[in-house]
Amino acid sequence: MASAPDLLERVSALEARLGVVEASAQDAQDRLDVLNLVAASAYLLDAHSFQKRGEQFVPGGVFELIPKETFPEVADWPETSALDVEAMVPGKEGEEWYEEMRVAGKRGLTHFPSIVHVTVHGDRAVAIQHIAVLERDPTAEPLHVPPHGIIRGFRTLMVSVNHFECARTPGGWRIARRNLRVNTGVEARRLLGEWAAEA
Repeated sequence: MASAPDLLERVSALEARLGVVEASAQDAQDRLDVLNLVAASAYLLDAHSFQKRGEQFVPGGVFELIPKETFPEVADWPETSALDVEAMVPGKEGEEWYEEMRVAGKRGLTHFPSIVHVTVHGDRAVAIQHIAVLERDPTAEPLHVPPHGIIRGFRTLMVSVNHFECARTPGGWRIARRNLRVNTGVEARRLLGEWAAEA
C-alpha cells in the first residue's frame, strides 16, 4: 500500500497533468471560437445580416476600409479609412453603405474567404485570412456546369488580406478591429510582413 507522501505525490502529478489538459482544451476552444467568429464575418455581409455583423464587434470596434492610397486614382474613400462599427448599423450613418452592399449583392458580388489562422494571447487574439471578392461575370461565355445548369461564371475583383484583432468579453469573443490590405505596393507588403510575424 502506498504511503501518504507517495499518494500526495501522485495526486500532485495528476493535478499537474489535468492542468495541462485543461489549458490545452481552453486554447483549442478559444481558437475555434475566434475562427468561427471570423469565418462568419464575410458570410453575414453576403447574407445582408448587417445587425448580426455589427454585433460581432466590441462597443467602439473599428472596421477599416481599404486605405485610399491603395487605388489613388480610382478609389473614392472617405478621408479616414476607419469606420466606427456602431455607426454602421442600419438606420444610422451606415445605411447608405449597406444599401451599396445590397445593390452589389444583386449583381452577384460575394466574398470568398480562405482558411483562418488564429493566434491567441490570453484574452486577446489575432486572426488572419486571405479574402477574394467575386462577382458574376456578365461578359463571360455561358457554360454548362452539371448539375447546376448554364452559368456565366465569376470574375475576381480583388484579393486581399483581412487582419482581425479580437477580444474576449463576458459574451464571448468579439472583433475589436478589422484591417484590410490589398497585397500590392511596398507599404502593404511591409504591413503584411508585420501581420505574418504575429502568426
